[in-house]
Amino acid sequence: MSDSHFVQLDDIPNHFSLLLFYQGRFLCSADGLFWDASIGVQLKGLNFPLLRLGEHEGRECLGAVLDETHASNIACEQISARRLLTEIAYAGVDFATSANQLLHWLEHHKFCGLCGEKNTFHPQERALRCPRCELNVYPRINPCVIVLVTKGDKMLLARNAQSKFPFFSCLAGFMEVGETPEQTVAREVREEVGIEVDNIRYFKSQSWPFPSQLMIGFFADYVSGDICVDGVEIAEAHWFDKDNRPERPKLNRPIKSVASDLVSHFLSQHN
Repeated sequence: MSDSHFVQLDDIPNHFSLLLFYQGRFLCSADGLFWDASIGVQLKGLNFPLLRLGEHEGRECLGAVLDETHASNIACEQISARRLLTEIAYAGVDFATSANQLLHWLEHHKFCGLCGEKNTFHPQERALRCPRCELNVYPRINPCVIVLVTKGDKMLLARNAQSKFPFFSCLAGFMEVGETPEQTVAREVREEVGIEVDNIRYFKSQSWPFPSQLMIGFFADYVSGDICVDGVEIAEAHWFDKDNRPERPKLNRPIKSVASDLVSHFLSQHN
């Protein structure tokens, strides 16, 4: 086997395991997420190489992005990465949700965005290459800020209008071209709830694979204004304290997130 980041179907050692991916979902067998290398027989005719995802429990793992024909021919359950993270206790879920970023990238860049030619794989790097115009496409990471706005012993939490789960959390948003993370914090808070903040300070960051964000966490102090939600991204927002906190949904698998760490850190300072 070569040292390339991509592997051909007929070059899979028996001790490798596979993750199978189709239209944003993982294909799971009765035994869980990971498939033995023998599944490669059912992938014959797949006209795209497998991607090296890293090592899980001592075994090299490859990811295959399937087409409709191959996905329909495999007996499985198709499960989204978000559902895996919040509901299902399969072994290797954390590894799979991280791999979701790479497989999502591979699935959504089959064709060159410049000339439309079908991409091939780069012989040395984790990248796709257009054989016509030689454009290289690398995995993309989208920077986002997430912020806990505080006012004395109170914290501002909001309910996202688009979220599948009706719970309150920190404000968040994508960085725009030309912005620093701190500028994004101020803009997002202003746009989503209509207040001004300052003393914006970094807390911690986290990779967030839905599909491929880098969440950059901040605290910010309230300066002025009354809460006025935008009604599009934010449905409602309120000030809470340690004695008045919104209930969080009960998940089968608790999610470790920057948002929960921001809240926990703030509450630990106001016991």
